[in-house]
Amino acid sequence: MEILWPHKRSSVLPTRVSRVALINMPWSRVDTPSIQCGLLKSVLEAGGHEVDVHYLNIELAADLGVDVYEAFSDLSSERVTLLGEWLFSRASYMSDAGGTRDYIIDFPEVLETAKNFDIGEEGLISLREKRLPAWLDEVSQRDWMKYDLIGFSSTFMQNVSSLALARRIKERFPEIPITFGGANFDGVMGLEFFRAHDFIDFAVIGEGEAAFPELVRRVSLGETDIRIPGVLSRHTSITPSTQEVRAPSIVDLDLIPTPDYTDYFETLGKYGGDSLLRERRVELLIEFSRGCWWGAKHHCTFCGLNALGMDYRAKSPERAFAEMEALLRNYKISAIAAVDNILDMKYLGEFCGSMADSDWTLSLFFEVKANLDRGQVHALASAGVTAVQPGIESLSSNVLKLMRKGSDSIINIRLLKWALHFNISVHWNILSGFPGERDEDYRLQADLIPLLHHLEPPNGVNPIWLERFSPYFNGHSSHIKNIRPRRSYYHVYPQNQVRTEDVSYFFDADINEVASPSVLGELSEAVENWKALWRKGNRPTMFARRGPGWLEILDRRNSPARRISMNGWQAYSYNACMDNFKSRSRLVKEVGQLPENPSEDEINCHIDRCLDEGLLIEDQGRIFALALPFQY
Repeated sequence: MEILWPHKRSSVLPTRVSRVALINMPWSRVDTPSIQCGLLKSVLEAGGHEVDVHYLNIELAADLGVDVYEAFSDLSSERVTLLGEWLFSRASYMSDAGGTRDYIIDFPEVLETAKNFDIGEEGLISLREKRLPAWLDEVSQRDWMKYDLIGFSSTFMQNVSSLALARRIKERFPEIPITFGGANFDGVMGLEFFRAHDFIDFAVIGEGEAAFPELVRRVSLGETDIRIPGVLSRHTSITPSTQEVRAPSIVDLDLIPTPDYTDYFETLGKYGGDSLLRERRVELLIEFSRGCWWGAKHHCTFCGLNALGMDYRAKSPERAFAEMEALLRNYKISAIAAVDNILDMKYLGEFCGSMADSDWTLSLFFEVKANLDRGQVHALASAGVTAVQPGIESLSSNVLKLMRKGSDSIINIRLLKWALHFNISVHWNILSGFPGERDEDYRLQADLIPLLHHLEPPNGVNPIWLERFSPYFNGHSSHIKNIRPRRSYYHVYPQNQVRTEDVSYFFDADINEVASPSVLGELSEAVENWKALWRKGNRPTMFARRGPGWLEILDRRNSPARRISMNGWQAYSYNACMDNFKSRSRLVKEVGQLPENPSEDEINCHIDRCLDEGLLIEDQGRIFALALPFQY
C-alpha cells in the first residue's frame, strides 16, 4: 500500500477515477477543520481520486445557532452524560434506549445547559425526537448518488449522528458503499459497531492513510471480495481472529501529506464565516507525531489514548517546519494546534529554532511533558507557542507516582512558573481517584495552593474516568472492581441491538483505597478560591529583583503586599534555586563555599525561614524558589 505526497501521482492509477465523500458530523468543533478528513482527502487525491469533504457539523451549527451548538458539544460533563450521542440516538435507532425523561432525570445538568438558551424539557425532547431526525432526513435526500463511496470519520461525540445519517443514506442509495473509521472504531469497539449496523459495508480499524486509499482503489476496480489488513468487509465473514484486526501503523510520518482544509473554509464561507463564528477564531490542526514516547516506556495508569498503537513516531523537524509553512501560506490562519499526545523533545532544537527565526505571527498549542526547564519553555515561547497542556494532573508527588507520570510536584510547579514568565497559558486539572492515594496527599495540596496563587490555576479538581485501553481498565490494579459502562451508554444504545460493554469507552468502577470526599471538597474549595483571584483584575503576583550582592522580593500573593530583602550569601542562596530546583545538600554545600563562609546551621536556618515564609518550597529534599524574575 503506497502513501503519496499531494503533488505526486500514483505509479499505479486506478482504472476509473472514484468520487469519494468524506463526512464530518456533529458534534465536531465548528471553529476547526477535521484533520482526519483533511489528511484522507490529500492522500486520495494524490491517488487520482476526487474527494469532497462535507462539514455537516457547520451546517447544524448554523441551523441551531452556534451558541446552542457549542453549549451542547462542549458540555464539561460530556464524558459523563454523552449528551451529543443521546441527542441523535432516537434518530439512529428509532427507539428510546433508556427512556427520554429518565435520561433527563439522571443527568439534570443537561437540562440546565439547555435552559440557558430558553430550551426547556419539552424543547430538548423535541430537538431529539423531531428536529434532528428531520434535519438528517433532509441531508440524506441530497445527491449522494454522484459518489462511488462515502466515508464517515467518527471521533469523540460524532458516532451516533454518523450512524443515523449512514442508515438513511443506505436506505435511499443501497448501492453506495458506506465506510466508517476513526477513534470510535478502535479495537473491539469497531468490531461491535460493524457487527451491529449492517448498513456499514467497510470499517477501517486503526490508521487509515494506507488502508483507506487501498480500499477506494479496489472499489474503483469493481472488486467485491476485498481483503485488506485493518479493513472489515461486509462481504467476508467475521471470525474470532478478527479480534486482532488493525491496519498497519504508518512508520515514516514524513510520507503523510499536508491536510487539505479547502472544503472547511468553503463551507464556513457559505454559512456566514465570521458572522457564524462571531468572536471565535479558526484554529488549524496539525500533526507532528503519533503514539506517546513516555507511554511506550511507562503507560500512565489512567490513560486510554493510543489504544493499540503506543509506539512513538514523529515527523522530522524539517518536514514539520515545511508543513507549518504550507498551512500558514495556504489558509492565512495563525492559530494552530498540534493534535499530538506529546511533543517530541527533539523539536525543542531545530524546529523551535526555525520557527523563532521566522517572522510569522503565531499562536501555537502543544501537549508537552511537564518536565521542561526554563530554557526549554523559552524555546517554545520563541517558536510562537502560547498555550500548552502539560499533563500536570496533580501537585502531589505520591499521587503522580501512582499515575506513573514520570514527574513530581516540584517539576510541575517549575513548569507553571516558567510558562507564566514566558506568557504561555497552561491547561491543566487536578485529578483524584487513584488506588493507593491518601487524604494527606490532598490536604498537602490544599495547604500548598496559597503559595501558588501567583501561578496559573487549574480548571478544577476532577475524579478520573476509567478509559478503555488504559492499564487500570486492563486489570493492572487489584483495587478496581466491577468495571461497567457508564450508565449514559444505556440511554444511547439499545441493548437488543448493540453490546454496550463492547462499544463503551468510558466506564464506572468500584475503586478502593481512595481519598475521602471531605478532603477532596477542601481541595476543590482551595482551587475555586485560586481561580477567583485570577478572575479579578489585580491578580496575585510575586517577583524578585536582583542586583550585585542583593535581592528584593515583592510578594503580592496576599494582602497587604510585602517586600523581603536579602543580601550577600542569603541573596545568593535564593538566586541559586531560581531557575531550577536544587537538593538541599547541594545548596548548602554551594553556599558554604562563598567568601562569607556561612555555617551549615546558618544556611539551613535561612532556608527554613524562607520555607516558613512561603518564598521557597521543598519536595523530596529539593528546594525551588517561587518568585518570578522581575520584568519591566
